[in-house]
Amino acid sequence: FGRGGHHRPFNDLGFAGIRIMEAHENYTQQHQDIRTENGIAYGDVIEHVNFDYAAKLTAVNAINMASLAWAPPAPKNVEIGGVVEPSAKLRWE
Repeated sequence: FGRGGHHRPFNDLGFAGIRIMEAHENYTQQHQDIRTENGIAYGDVIEHVNFDYAAKLTAVNAINMASLAWAPPAPKNVEIGGVVEPSAKLRWE
């Protein structure tokens, strides 16, 4: 939650939105212009896509959306915190 993502516009409008991410991201392969510097290939290219992982993540997202659709009303006064790490801190009444 310490950086942007597709969840941010939802959060900004008061909707529950989270970013499910890989715990060990490789920052050379994302959010980079395609280039090679000092022998390191940077960029979002098809060779770096793990399609088996993407399929599993898609299933996790579908299951979570179904769970949210069946969930009770949202709690009041929710706060979220954390930094760029694979965890988040939630607080609510």
